[in-house]
Amino acid sequence: MNAEERFKALYLDNGDAIVGYCVRRLGVDDGNDAAADVFVTAWRRIDVCPQGDEARLWLFGVARRVVANKRRSVARRTTLLHRITNQRLEPQTGPEATPVRNSEYDDVMAATEKLPDKYREVVILSEWDGLDREEIAELHGVKRSAIDQRMSRAYKKLERLLRHRIADDVLFNVPQAIREGGEA
Repeated sequence: MNAEERFKALYLDNGDAIVGYCVRRLGVDDGNDAAADVFVTAWRRIDVCPQGDEARLWLFGVARRVVANKRRSVARRTTLLHRITNQRLEPQTGPEATPVRNSEYDDVMAATEKLPDKYREVVILSEWDGLDREEIAELHGVKRSAIDQRMSRAYKKLERLLRHRIADDVLFNVPQAIREGGEA
């Protein structure tokens, strides 16, 4: 198989997963740019790209570095714009970046965002990106037991955060007592 055929197969097999990984971390515009950068890197380095299932993990490693670089770039750009305009800038999301979600999804996403970075990352890689714990360990350059521990702690923290959220809903949404002679 020549380089062009390998690249095409690599993209067809992994394109959606890499785009999803980048978009979830950076938003639609920057995420699509980052995913494109990942595949530009893959094309340039097709000769060192592993074959088979290892290629997917290699692409996630490239994506992880590209996302980190893009975040730093966005932070520098935001800081510069802030200095220039002397106003606080809030990230703007267009309608395409605001999918319709149900309230349970919003609760889980809000709880996930409250997790420390190292816990949030392993949960997202596992639950949203579909990597198994061995792959996550390899991607992060740590032992599987470290990822198992992070996952366990992450799920316990998520459970506490969600339980707290449910308790808040119950406390603040209690129906008011029916006044004498009133109807429910």
